[in-house]
Amino acid sequence: MQRASRLKKELHMLAIEPPPGITCWQEKDQVADLRARRNTRWS
Repeated sequence: MQRASRLKKELHMLAIEPPPGITCWQEKDQVADLRARRNTRWS
């Protein structure tokens, strides 16, 4: 129960205010299956 509650909170925080340069999302609406990407610019 605590794990699901914590994951829900963390996902909400990532959706509202992700860290700079990071994109994160759930894959196929599965809480345990997350995808992330670093958004970087190459010079």
